Amino acid sequence: FFGPIIYILKNKGVRYFLIVAFIASVSFNYDKLVVLNSDPYFGSFVVYFLLAIIFLIISYFKNKENIFKIYIGNSKKFLILGLLNSLGAATVSIALLSGPALYVNSINRLYVLLTIIYGGIFLKEKNTLKRFIAGIIIISGVIIISLLG
Repeated sequence: FFGPIIYILKNKGVRYFLIVAFIASVSFNYDKLVVLNSDPYFGSFVVYFLLAIIFLIISYFKNKENIFKIYIGNSKKFLILGLLNSLGAATVSIALLSGPALYVNSINRLYVLLTIIYGGIFLKEKNTLKRFIAGIIIISGVIIISLLG
């Protein structure tokens, strides 16, 4: 009965995912405010630029010796992923201008599947099919909750 709760307490990755999901659900409303009160592209640029700086600092402290070798050695892959992510952020910003944040956020969750595909293609992550199926299950759950809730 308590298996899922115990798993959450033992697995650091799952805890991080829950924290990220919570932050994302709260921050999406602020993203709407940023888009409404500034240029949508500029607002997205500032948000993603600050996130990039924060993650660069975190990754530097986690792996001081090789971090720049990793980034420079894979610069083409990171550039492609960055461009795709920027395109996604721009389209979400445009969508926020034309629709309620609740609906845009629900559709934005489909981005999980694209991220899984990008990870499999560009970063050669393992178990991509399993992750893709898990992503479909997650999104199906969101759809069911949205329809019944």
